[in-house]
Amino acid sequence: MNLLDCFELRSEMYYFCAMGVVKNFFQFYIYSNMHVAFAVSCLCMITGAVFNINTTNSALFMGLSTFFSYNAIRYFKYQSSQLRPQLNVWFSRNITILLLLNVFAFLGMCLLFYYLLSVMLVMFLLPFVVITTAYMLPLNCKNKKTALRKVPGLKIFLISVTWASLVVGFPLVANTISVGLFEGKYFLLVCVYVFVLTLPFDIRDLDFDTDALKTIPQLLGVFRTKILGVVLLLLCMLLFLIYFHSDIWFSFSVSAMCLLFLLCMSTANQPRFYASFLVEGIPIFQYLLLCYCKHYT
Repeated sequence: MNLLDCFELRSEMYYFCAMGVVKNFFQFYIYSNMHVAFAVSCLCMITGAVFNINTTNSALFMGLSTFFSYNAIRYFKYQSSQLRPQLNVWFSRNITILLLLNVFAFLGMCLLFYYLLSVMLVMFLLPFVVITTAYMLPLNCKNKKTALRKVPGLKIFLISVTWASLVVGFPLVANTISVGLFEGKYFLLVCVYVFVLTLPFDIRDLDFDTDALKTIPQLLGVFRTKILGVVLLLLCMLLFLIYFHSDIWFSFSVSAMCLLFLLCMSTANQPRFYASFLVEGIPIFQYLLLCYCKHYT
């Protein structure tokens, strides 16, 4: 083997090693729920741009809360053997570092909440603490233990209303802004937006969800689910054009068109990170686009 062959072999080894590191980091980023936490934070920051308020602390709090609560839900699923085989193996391998990160996330939540503390904020958050607990743990209902996530037809609406309430309502309450008609309109539009954002996940899970869950694709079929999502998104785009200034409307419309494309291309056999990375990353893309519009237009 000559010197050139040795150099090429070493280069290939470095390349595959680097690719392995990138792959492992990306997988950890998605599976640890960092991506969804960033998405929630970005939706909070978009609310700040819409109402011209500072939502940095609220976005940090909501991001840490999302990271903590999603991993807590996943931990209870792991304990009850409800995770998919691949995710279950990954979770068991990384459970120590995940628990450590969740401790830091919880401490960060406590510090930020102490900084933002008010009676109204406590009253606002209390129902969502109860909902998250009921979503994780089975509760007695008519002598039968049932978690909220298993109530037929409820999951997507629960996610839509909860996400919209937290990314819209929490920053407004934290900034002591009273909720009026305009705030209500924006809340409803975000509800619809998150509803459509969730549809590719329900399409992905068609082969895994039991018929008892009564998800939208199970009730309407994949094609009609996509039609519903397209109609709702187009309606949202029209309402954003009517009610919001150009930066907000443009960033929402471009991200909505991306979501529309991803929804239409969704299948039950979609690539592994199609929904969990591309679809879930739409709010992050929307916020980055909004920042670009504000700084360069």
